[in-house]
Parts: sequence; C-alpha cells; structure tokens
Amino acid sequence: MKGLEFDWDEGNVNHFLIDNKERGILIEDVESVFHDPKAFFIFDSEKDHEKRFRIIGKTKNDVLITIIFVKRLEKTRPITGWRLGSKSRFYKEYEKDR
Repeated sequence: MKGLEFDWDEGNVNHFLIDNKERGILIEDVESVFHDPKAFFIFDSEKDHEKRFRIIGKTKNDVLITIIFVKRLEKTRPITGWRLGSKSRFYKEYEKDR
C-alpha cells in the first residue's frame, strides 16, 4: 500500500518488542504485512468508540500473522498482533485462492 503511514510511539512499540517479545513480531513485520498482495482485512471490534480492524497476511519473511489496528488521522496505528498457525481459520482463509 503506497503512502501508508504508521503511528508508532513508545506504547505500541513496547507492546510489540518488549511486552510480547515471545510472539516474535518486529516492527518491520507489522509494516510488511500491509504490503502483502494476498492480505485481507476484516472488522475486528469496537472499543471506546473506535473501530478496530484486523489484517491477515504474510510478512516479508513469509510468516503468516494477524495485526489488530485502528485508523487515526489518516495513520495506521498497530495495537497488537500474533503469528497464525495452520489450524487457524484465518490461515485456511488466507491459503484459499484469492
């Protein structure tokens, strides 16, 4: 996605790199999944009057992940994310012909 701008600050950077380091998702993984041509988006939830979305796609290292994010002032703010195993319903959906 050309022109995509991310909203990173100490809070979400720490969430990905420190609080959940066992998940093994780096900032560049999060950003690269948005450039996967097979990635797809779904509505996830609404919290505090803010809609949250989910992207499911592969990183540049070919790892399937999901990222929960919000849109704020034309920027994409990643909230959380994790790897998807082969038993995930999203894994099966991703592997379908698109």
